[in-house]
Amino acid sequence: MRIDLELETTRFQNLVRAVSINGTIETPMLRFQTNKVKAINKDIANVVLACAIFRDRYFINYSADIGNEEELKVGFNAEKLLKICKQLSDETTEVHIEPETHKIEIKTDSQEVSAPIVESIAGEMKSVPSIEIKEDTIEFTDSAMLIEQIPVLKKEIESLGESETRFIVKEGELSVQQESVDGYSFAQKLKKGLNVEDFSVLAASDYLSAIFSSMITNDMIEIRLTKDYPLGFMDRDDSYVYAVLLAPRIED
Repeated sequence: MRIDLELETTRFQNLVRAVSINGTIETPMLRFQTNKVKAINKDIANVVLACAIFRDRYFINYSADIGNEEELKVGFNAEKLLKICKQLSDETTEVHIEPETHKIEIKTDSQEVSAPIVESIAGEMKSVPSIEIKEDTIEFTDSAMLIEQIPVLKKEIESLGESETRFIVKEGELSVQQESVDGYSFAQKLKKGLNVEDFSVLAASDYLSAIFSSMITNDMIEIRLTKDYPLGFMDRDDSYVYAVLLAPRIED
């Protein structure tokens, strides 16, 4: 059994960021199949869940010799592999995995790296709430009060440095807001002309920051908002689909 991959270095970096939600999931697992890579991982606090499918066309070359098995599971330490990824400077990256050696070999034109295969400390996911993982795509199953395309948020989540961020729908407008206990507030309008009742959803800023920084696109993603249910985020194109669920903060 052996995995051989070649892909653009930025795509490799994006893959590692996505399946670990930029390091929030400490030991994510990749599931290599004959023509795709799947990932279903959660953090140890059970606050956030990430699901991804990277189809073979995401890669320059994709070869997965998994014998008679349905898939080959490979786990890694996200913190250390993310540090390695940031050091990769060449245009393309090769990844070679042989389970017998318990190592992930990473090569560029000028760099060679090895990383051990590790076990997931959060445990293997047996079922996924609110998401259906199909053969070649991922779909949310819960109905949402609001489903919209919004830009990838970064500075908006770090606006006041507060631990909580609120998504607000009021008078047909969607905005993201932070407010401090000493009276400062910052709000950014994201969408206008919405036909939905007023409501708001509170979430942890550190998780939101990690989620948005893990998105593969730099453009627009789908957000799904519903009171008292997980927030949903979706990023996709014809070569991958990436979905995240985040538990909302419950207000007193």
